[in-house]
Amino acid sequence: MTSRPGGNAFFELAYALRLALPQLTDDADGILNTGRIRTWLDAYESEAPMPLTPIEHEMLPFQLALVALFFTADACRHRSPMWVVLREASYVELAIYLIEYPDVLLR
Repeated sequence: MTSRPGGNAFFELAYALRLALPQLTDDADGILNTGRIRTWLDAYESEAPMPLTPIEHEMLPFQLALVALFFTADACRHRSPMWVVLREASYVELAIYLIEYPDVLLR
């Protein structure tokens, strides 16, 4: 996939995840297609102005990184300790975890 001019890397990541939905489990599909993440992706795909509040704008990179982390665990399809963390932790807890341990995405 090629990046759109001026594209935001986090939205590019989320869009790539949207394209991968047929390969994901129902749980992962539900996570990506609910709430504000769906709104952001729809706006991105239609090239409409992004409907973000200032707080959402600040949190967006973390939230989309969490989505990517969730799908990484989902792709493994194992009930590993990481899966439990993803299912039980809050966005804030996971964002802090990613800041402190960014290499977790490489495992």
